[in-house]
Amino acid sequence: KPKSLIPSFVNFFHVIILSSGDRSNKSCTGDEVKLLLNIMEICTVDDFFPVRGKVKFSEDEMVTISIEHFCVNDLLRWILVHSSIATTAIETDFEILKKCIQSMPSFNRQKQVWETILRELIKSFCDFTTLAVGLSTMTRRIH
Repeated sequence: KPKSLIPSFVNFFHVIILSSGDRSNKSCTGDEVKLLLNIMEICTVDDFFPVRGKVKFSEDEMVTISIEHFCVNDLLRWILVHSSIATTAIETDFEILKKCIQSMPSFNRQKQVWETILRELIKSFCDFTTLAVGLSTMTRRIH
């Protein structure tokens, strides 16, 4: 793992997340989602969401974001947007969600976040294909 590149990856990760909120659909593109997943495979989830919740964004600015907030707000929104335009990014969204949930040390936290995501998808009348992709991705074993 290239330790010297981790701060740059973390910064880039947060730039993508923050810039997605500035777009009209409040989501990132399919390519950006794939890039985020690839970055998460190089680094650990804890690099992006430290226990203290503060991430250095630039020399002057600190970003506060928790893993739960990211999952239940940003990632959920991306899943809903991507499902409404029938993109292949949905599976990648759920792969990111799975990595995030699996990184949580407490089973209760994992359960709460997953139940919240599932409940919100159902309340939003998310299509069955998205739910099926999500369930399949979340239950798939990592080999």
